[in-house]
Amino acid sequence: MIDYEAAKALVNSICYWLSHNEAIGRNGMLHEASIRYPFADALTSLTYKAEQVLLEETHPFYIQRSIDLITVDNPKSRNLSNAFEFKLATHLSKDKSEKIRFFNDLMRLHAMSKHNNVNGYFIVVGKYNFFNSNFRRILTPQEALNTRLKKSLPRGFYTNWFGFAKDKGKRFKVLNETNLTYSEVYNDFYNGQTPYRIQNGAPINPTLPTTISTKCMYITPMSPEFHTPWVGGIWKVT
Repeated sequence: MIDYEAAKALVNSICYWLSHNEAIGRNGMLHEASIRYPFADALTSLTYKAEQVLLEETHPFYIQRSIDLITVDNPKSRNLSNAFEFKLATHLSKDKSEKIRFFNDLMRLHAMSKHNNVNGYFIVVGKYNFFNSNFRRILTPQEALNTRLKKSLPRGFYTNWFGFAKDKGKRFKVLNETNLTYSEVYNDFYNGQTPYRIQNGAPINPTLPTTISTKCMYITPMSPEFHTPWVGGIWKVT
């Protein structure tokens, strides 16, 4: 289980690492696949040994799918304790294809949380402008022209899935969602161009869950006047 202080340290370790690499011109390091490495390093400085932290492990239920990072209580028995997925908020995060990728990560974590009793955590980081404008606060063209909208409040697609304040929880419908903006994203999981397939003997059915829940454990300050170049948050998924 990750508590608040650990969540804060883990998210900040990624943001500082990204800021450092950007400052010294290592732009090739600023991609989604790289952020698991400083995170894993930070985990080993908390309560985990290096052999308890495993990267890109095969998902226990879905064929040819993986989990970005897991921790195990015992390296020999490989009893899972925590599972982590990572996403980088970019200029593409408003696109449907990226929304599908976000949801697929939530589904992988939800399945492990429900059927393996594993603590699932979703980490999203990004440059402040991308995180704030393409993930935390997505405005329609009409809303962008409305000067009465409070500039600091989260808004848009992802606010249905994530609360953007400490301890803010969200529980959203999946199976019986009637809003096409969301249901088209959900239905892609089992019926898209690269549909998920379940391993033989896995304790799940090829149907969407009734609901998925998330809870914000930590998020970096979002003040327009004072913020770090890279920001992020971590949510527990059940």
